[in-house]
Amino acid sequence: MSHLSAARILGLPLPPAVDGRVSLTRRPPAPTSGPRSTPGVGVAVHLTGYDDADVVEVDGVPVLAGARLVLDCCTVAPPDSALAIADAAVATGITTCDALVDAGDRLRGRVGADLARLVVARTDPLSDSWFESSSRWWLMEAGLPKPELQVPFTGPQGGVVRVDMLMRDTWTVGEADGAGKYDEPGVLFAEKRREDWLRDQHRLEVVRWVPAEMRTPRGRVAVADRFWRAFARGRRAG
Repeated sequence: MSHLSAARILGLPLPPAVDGRVSLTRRPPAPTSGPRSTPGVGVAVHLTGYDDADVVEVDGVPVLAGARLVLDCCTVAPPDSALAIADAAVATGITTCDALVDAGDRLRGRVGADLARLVVARTDPLSDSWFESSSRWWLMEAGLPKPELQVPFTGPQGGVVRVDMLMRDTWTVGEADGAGKYDEPGVLFAEKRREDWLRDQHRLEVVRWVPAEMRTPRGRVAVADRFWRAFARGRRAG
């Protein structure tokens, strides 16, 4: 089992519209090269070599894991989703950032190597969700700096509040408001109070966005523009 099927078995976040086929990897030689689907079975077979050290067993099923899993997913998933998988793989101990860098370096010269190495360079295990990882990919694609994640600040009642993203040079916070975040009574009020505290006490700019904005190029441009305006305000205030 490999690629997105392996990610699913290992509990890693998957793209919203994931390929429903089962992905397998087999070593050559074989009658064809590259991925192929077995007609009527819903199986995608990838013909390539792999190291036995990358194979783990999950409920009796051999699964290609480790850094190899992340790089495989870079070849079949959108890059923002591949980043979410990489973030979670490191956070859960399936692989490490150093292992990803080493594996990415071994891909030099191969098709898709540059994109895979970019995913590796942007990996951060502190990402809290698929939506945060996906958002971070698109914001960096728009030219925004790589943010610090889950940065703590003193909260309104002396406790600690953590922000999703912080661009420290411009004192700008990014908050990815996932679906359902404000469904509970009182949550919206508490979040507004938290945001006011960050602005008033820590002199931070705060930019928020929702999943619908990150689904389209126009929405992503709008979010990035809000950041650029916040950066300008943050520099003037500093």
